[in-house]
Amino acid sequence: MNSWFVRQTFRLGQQAWPRFQGQQVRHGGHATMSIKPSRWPELQFRDSMHLWFMLVGGSLLAVSAYTNVFVGSGTLAPIPEDHQPQEHEYYPHPITRWLVKHVYRSPQEAYEGTLHVVWELEKYNKQHQLEREVQRLIAKEGDYKAYYYIPKDGHTMRAYRNAMEQRSEKGGMATSDI
Repeated sequence: MNSWFVRQTFRLGQQAWPRFQGQQVRHGGHATMSIKPSRWPELQFRDSMHLWFMLVGGSLLAVSAYTNVFVGSGTLAPIPEDHQPQEHEYYPHPITRWLVKHVYRSPQEAYEGTLHVVWELEKYNKQHQLEREVQRLIAKEGDYKAYYYIPKDGHTMRAYRNAMEQRSEKGGMATSDI
């Protein structure tokens, strides 16, 4: 249960019944025991956070210490003739090399991804520009059954005409323009 909710409920209870601020101890003692909401969820959350911070932080610290002490930074060496270096091989520190190889995108991938997003937006804009032009021409010419034409079948129109004729016989609307 949420400790904030428990505290609010307890405060409301104190305001409603001010005489029950504490509970008397048995055997005639005059000391009172104040009733408080439990702090167990807060303490449990704090303990869990400490545990996970120590597990994750300790692991990262151990890997970093091992890498720095036993592996160390890379040194420059001549590149063999038949070797084609990859992007991650240019970084001196092993952790940075691993991150560049497995986590980060290479500059070429990032550039191509950006080009793809620009291409998608351009395609979307051209498509909507063409659609707006078609709508404008249809509205201007009025010669195509599309956005400005509501199709109706004969059965619906006959039923509508009969209803209008019955209404005009009773003294309602005129049907001259139908």
